[in-house]
Amino acid sequence: MRNMKGKTESVQLGLEVLTPVQAGSGANLSKNLDYIDHAGKVFVVDQERTFEAIAAGEAALDSVLSGSKLDDLVKLAGQRFGYALPPLSGQGALPDQFREHLKDAFLNPYIPGTALKGAIRTVLFATALRNFPETSYQSDLPHGDARNNKPSTSAKMAAKKLADNLFGKDPNNDLFRALHVGDALFKTEDFRLADIRWMNLVKVGGKEEGRWRRISIFDPKDEKPFKNQKEWKDASGIYAETLAPQALAPVTLQWDGFLLSDLNWHCEHPLPNLLPKSFDELRARLNEHAQRRLQDEIAFYQHYGQSEPQGECERLLGLIKSEPSAAYLQLSWGSGWKGMTGDWMGDGIKEAMRGFYREMRGRDGMPFPKTRRLVVANNHPCLPLGWIRLLKWEDCVELDTFRARSQRDQTPAEQLRKEEARRRADARAAREAADREKRLAALSANARRAEDLEAKMTAGNKGSGKGNQLFQLTNELIKSAGDWPADDQQVLRAAAMAIFEHLGLKKEDYKKLVRHLAPP
Repeated sequence: MRNMKGKTESVQLGLEVLTPVQAGSGANLSKNLDYIDHAGKVFVVDQERTFEAIAAGEAALDSVLSGSKLDDLVKLAGQRFGYALPPLSGQGALPDQFREHLKDAFLNPYIPGTALKGAIRTVLFATALRNFPETSYQSDLPHGDARNNKPSTSAKMAAKKLADNLFGKDPNNDLFRALHVGDALFKTEDFRLADIRWMNLVKVGGKEEGRWRRISIFDPKDEKPFKNQKEWKDASGIYAETLAPQALAPVTLQWDGFLLSDLNWHCEHPLPNLLPKSFDELRARLNEHAQRRLQDEIAFYQHYGQSEPQGECERLLGLIKSEPSAAYLQLSWGSGWKGMTGDWMGDGIKEAMRGFYREMRGRDGMPFPKTRRLVVANNHPCLPLGWIRLLKWEDCVELDTFRARSQRDQTPAEQLRKEEARRRADARAAREAADREKRLAALSANARRAEDLEAKMTAGNKGSGKGNQLFQLTNELIKSAGDWPADDQQVLRAAAMAIFEHLGLKKEDYKKLVRHLAPP
C-alpha cells in the first residue's frame, strides 16, 4: 500500500453575486399555474402550504373544486404562502412564463456546488491548454472521416479525450475528486425577475452590425420568433428567475490532502500543478482567466457600439484590479459558448471545429460566437449573466452582517414553517415506504428482484462506479430471466429500460439488451 498522508483542508468563503445568476431547474413557471398577479407583480405560490391551509379551514369542498385559477385558491387559503419576485429592472413585469431557478424544499434559492465546481474545472482546463503548444494535444481533438468528412465524435463529446487525458478517464481517477465544493444557499429575498435580451450580429450592407434578436419562444402565435430588430425594445426576449447582484451566501471549498499527497492514483504521469492546492493559487488562475474573458468582451462591445454592456464589463474588470483578494468567475446559464467552454481554442482549431459541427458553424463569414445574452437594467440591456466572486470569510466587506446571514437566524414564523415542511416530508416518505412494501408483498420473488434494482437507481447511481455496478447487475438479471413467467419478465423489462435510460444508454442499445424479455 502506498504511503499517502494528508488531511482535508477547508476554506470558508463568501459567494457574492456581481451580475444576475440563473442556475436553472430546467422548468418554466406559468402564470395562474405557478404564480399569480399581485398588484401587477409576480407572486410565486407555495401550493402545498396553500392546499394545506384550505384543508385546515372551513372552506366547502365544492368551493375549492370550483376555483378555476390559482388566485382563487390563494384567496380561499386566506393568506399568501410563497414569495414575491420583484423585477430586477425596477419596472413592473408580469410575463406569461419565465425560467425557474433551483430551490430547496423550503423555496430557498441556491447555487449547486456542482455548478461552481464545473465552472472552476472549465477555467483550469482552459488555462492549462493555453500553456501547452497546440501540437501537444492536436491528436486528441476530433478529426474528419476521410470517406464522408464527418467528425470522429459528436459535438457534446468533442473535448472528452482531451479532458480525460488532463483530469482522468473515469470518476475514480479524476483529479477533481480531491476538490469538494459545497452548495451556496441564499434566501428568497435575493430573487429578482430578470428581463433578458439577445444581442446578435447581422450583416447590413456587407458590414457587421449589432441588432437585437427577437426571442418569443413562449408565444406560439408569433410567426417570426427570431427576427432581428434595430431597437432592443422591439425585440422581446425572455424572463428568468435570478439571484440579484449583491446577494451573499456562504460556501465551503475543501482540498483532500490524502488524495493530493500522492497523485499517482490519478495517472501514470500526473501534472502536479493542474489543480491548485490552496485558495490563493486557485484565485490567481481564476482571475487571470476572468481578466482575459472580460477584456475580450470589452473589445467585442466596443467594436459593435454597445457602450452599456461595455461599461459593465469594464466595471467588473476594475473590481478584479482594485480587489484582487477575491476570486472572480462566470458560471451557469447565459455565460455563452465562451463561458461554458473556457474559450481556449486558437483561431485555426476553432475554424476546423466550425467546419465539423453545425452548432458552431453559424453563418459563413460571421464571427463565432456572435450572440450575447444581456439583462435589462437602468433602462437598457447591459448586464452579462453569471458573474460572481469568492471572498475569504475574513475579507468580506460587512463581516458581522455576513456572518449573521450565514447563520440563518430564524423568526418564530420561519421556524414553524420549516418544522411544518419537515413534518410533511417525513409523512410523505412514510406513505411512500408503506405503499412500496404493500406493492412488493403482492409481487413474486423474481419481480421483487427487478423492483429492488429500480430502487437502487432512484437512490442515485448515475455517473459513478456505482452506475457501472448497477448496469452489470441489471444485465446479469436479464440474462438469467429466460425461464421466468411472462408477467415477471414484463416487470423486469420495464425496470431495466428505466435503469438503462437513467444511466444514459441510447435507446437502440438498451432495446437490444431486453429484446428476449416478454413485451408489456
